[in-house]
Amino acid sequence: MLASINAGNDLAGMVQRENVGRVSEDGTVDTLTRLALDLIDSLDTDVNIPVRCRALYTRLFAPETAVRQITTALRDCLD
Repeated sequence: MLASINAGNDLAGMVQRENVGRVSEDGTVDTLTRLALDLIDSLDTDVNIPVRCRALYTRLFAPETAVRQITTALRDCLD
């Protein structure tokens, strides 16, 4: 993942913690370019980046996960 986000966004910590990409928070093309090149180099040396990306997607963003979260929230509202 290569992201350019506002400073203080929760996504930055998650990307770093999960080691799934690079995040630019300063909005400059120079930083984004440097991080993109660094990420390309990392993809060549760290074969587990795609594995970690898929695991993060499954855990947090897959449709099944969203459905589970929504139904849990609805059940909690009805209790």
